[in-house]
Amino acid sequence: MKIVLVTDVFPPASQTSIGSIVKNLAQGFQIKGHEVLVITPTTNKKEAGPNQYQGLNVWLVYTNYPARLMHYLNLYNPLAVRTIRKIFRRFQPDIVHAHTVHVLLSYAILKLAKKAKAKVFLTIHDADLFIPAGKFVEFIDRDPAFKAGLKINQTDNNYQIFFPELVKRFKKRMIPFRKTIIKYYLKYVDKIFSVSRALAIAHGQNGIKNIIVIHNGLRLEEWQTSQEARKKFREKFQLNNKKVVFFGGRLHPFKGAEQIIKAMALVIKEVPDAILLVAGKKDAYASEMMKLAAGYSLPVVFADWLLPEEIKVAYGESAVVVTPSIYLDPFPTINLEAMACGRPVVGTCFGGTPEVVVDNETGFIVNPFNLKIMSERIVTLLKNPALAEKMGQAGQQRIKEEFNLNQQVMITLAWYKKFLA
Repeated sequence: MKIVLVTDVFPPASQTSIGSIVKNLAQGFQIKGHEVLVITPTTNKKEAGPNQYQGLNVWLVYTNYPARLMHYLNLYNPLAVRTIRKIFRRFQPDIVHAHTVHVLLSYAILKLAKKAKAKVFLTIHDADLFIPAGKFVEFIDRDPAFKAGLKINQTDNNYQIFFPELVKRFKKRMIPFRKTIIKYYLKYVDKIFSVSRALAIAHGQNGIKNIIVIHNGLRLEEWQTSQEARKKFREKFQLNNKKVVFFGGRLHPFKGAEQIIKAMALVIKEVPDAILLVAGKKDAYASEMMKLAAGYSLPVVFADWLLPEEIKVAYGESAVVVTPSIYLDPFPTINLEAMACGRPVVGTCFGGTPEVVVDNETGFIVNPFNLKIMSERIVTLLKNPALAEKMGQAGQQRIKEEFNLNQQVMITLAWYKKFLA
């Protein structure tokens, strides 16, 4: 098969979890003998055109526009459409599989793909199809029990969102017919893949159907590290004789940054040698986190954005990994990576985390608004290394059996072949 993967984010320009997922899929398809092309944007006109990355053919499409126009041009971006139409004519794909295209490339790519006579697939990694920017937190605001930290069961929740709620959050940026336009483009999609059941349910309740769930996977063998690398990392960040709690990814209020800092203030009362290791870009919000941590006299190491090789070592040097998101976080890759490294996870009850982290087996599921319970779960693992080791091993086994990359690749290829047949 001739397969085109289209994504707004792709390494090395964008070191994000979605970019890594697309790269892994592309390499997996290529290993299976298929011809693969990745299409991704660049804001540097000199970079535009055919390229290579880790053995993959990559076509960089130039597109650049002011951020204030994003909510309009992510529906139809004429500059991207014009270039990608030519690429489709040249490559003549059997399959076009879009991932995140609502930042720079636009949903119009889906119609282009169908006109190129390809079978068209879309993987949803967030809730952008029914809420701009894809961060869905309103359902928590509606339920006082969630905000009070009293509820962790989201299965009976109503994820449907109405236009007045969107106007309240986005104000003048909210386009009245945005959802209608997106649904028009979705008519050209043969099948929609969701990275989690929680995300699929939310889309279904907002009138978006034709969805099946394919969880992300990874190669377990790529997440092993050496003792020497771990020793250097520990010395570099002065982690010797410390019990490390790891929090990483894109630093944002919705990711539960405030919650983990406040929970750690309770943790160090029970475990004085505990320390919080934060891996994320040192931006304006990171500065806010530093100020909050200083207010609690909390020992924190901000490691900035870590490269893929470094992040493996960071997991290896951690006793516990925490993912305390306070929104419908679709399927945080950090859960998979931590478990692949044999680390227990204290994870949020919101979004797709409970689909990979098994409560009391590979870690704990908590409501991050309940700081007391979250801190107690972290303390339990810090004080019981044998339990942490047992949960970490169970997590590794779960990755091997349920969330390996080869499984994700084979399931995806099976859906391609089904529609081509």
